Amino acid sequence: ALMADLLNRQPARPQRPVLLVQDATPEALIQALSHQRSLGLMSDEAGIILNGRVTEQLPMLNALWDGARYNVQRKTTDDITLSNVRLTIGLMLQNKPFEKFLKSQGEQALDNGFLARFLIAKPMSMQGHRMDYEYPISSDASLTQFNAKIIEVFARKKCTDTEDRPVLEFSQNALCALRNFSNEIEVCMRPGGNYCHVKSAASKIVENAERMAGLFHVF
Repeated sequence: ALMADLLNRQPARPQRPVLLVQDATPEALIQALSHQRSLGLMSDEAGIILNGRVTEQLPMLNALWDGARYNVQRKTTDDITLSNVRLTIGLMLQNKPFEKFLKSQGEQALDNGFLARFLIAKPMSMQGHRMDYEYPISSDASLTQFNAKIIEVFARKKCTDTEDRPVLEFSQNALCALRNFSNEIEVCMRPGGNYCHVKSAASKIVENAERMAGLFHVF
């Protein structure tokens, strides 16, 4: 009886916080976000991710990016409900893995808005121009300042409840500028407009602008 009582009162195993993952299954992402409220899926070899199991659940990734409530029903364990979580995705990859992804799931990724949620950039290749010269060592003051800001953000109280999250509000002038920008994008989605053929991406531009404004405010 004493042993049974001790087993019933044993403390929960502490969870090691994980801020970034490079390769994870959909189940692993759900499990991680059930213990913590923010996670980054980051990779500089993202072909593994885009052509792996995690992209079998594009609607799930969309919901987590949106911060929407997401329910997972399981047969053998308790159901999981994710609420007010944050998932950030940053992927870098070469042309061929991306083209492979587009051939296999590109139509679905466009239709359901997965690709529309990304800010996509394709910088020019520097191959043939990467000459080796001696340069004076530049000051690392900017990097030091950046690292200090990151530490400051991480050192803030961890959020455990919805109410604990700070809410940023636009000033009246910023709100007016955002409304004008939103209306401009909307007009461009009309037939014959600049964005008439990429409406799914255009529909997310304003939200991405809001998120970037938040980042500029923090930094």
